[in-house]
Amino acid sequence: MLLAIARISGTLMTLLVVLTTLWVYLDATDHKIGKQEGSKAFFNMSAGAWASFTLLLWIVGFPSYLIKRSSLIATATANPVGVENRGGKITAFAVIGGIWFLISLVVSLSGVDVALPGCDTADTTGLLKSIALKTPSLLPDDAQFVGIQGAVEKNFDDANQVRTCQASLVTSAGSREIHYTIVWKNRVRALFYVKITN
Repeated sequence: MLLAIARISGTLMTLLVVLTTLWVYLDATDHKIGKQEGSKAFFNMSAGAWASFTLLLWIVGFPSYLIKRSSLIATATANPVGVENRGGKITAFAVIGGIWFLISLVVSLSGVDVALPGCDTADTTGLLKSIALKTPSLLPDDAQFVGIQGAVEKNFDDANQVRTCQASLVTSAGSREIHYTIVWKNRVRALFYVKITN
């Protein structure tokens, strides 16, 4: 649950950065804020530079713009700086920000509320079959794999995300009880592995 909240929060933060970047550029160009010739001040930047600063280093760029905004507007009133190709630059910031947001959204949604698979899911029993077919001690000579039956959960360690299970491995030679665990290999990508423990 906390992982899902963190992912969604990251996506919302990305959206906030993109929207404030667009606002900074629109606000700066509306007020004709720009780089003043002859000034050596640290925050003497063009509207595009302010937007780039906000996009790339939001935690510093956006508050700096808000703090300096009134003095920037006063300077721009006395010495306005026009912008060429405003629409193209807005489009560029929107496209870059939109791509960044979409990537963040896809990453966020790809793993929200991913639960460790159960003892009897198709993915789990498929891995158990694969293990049985590759392990001679589980599948006696000339015995054919029939299936996994009666899979039940014996324990779930929520803190470590380990599910302990028991089932019957059924072959043409009979059946035997197996114990196995299910553990995350990569939770973000929803990859897990199964390990037979007996």
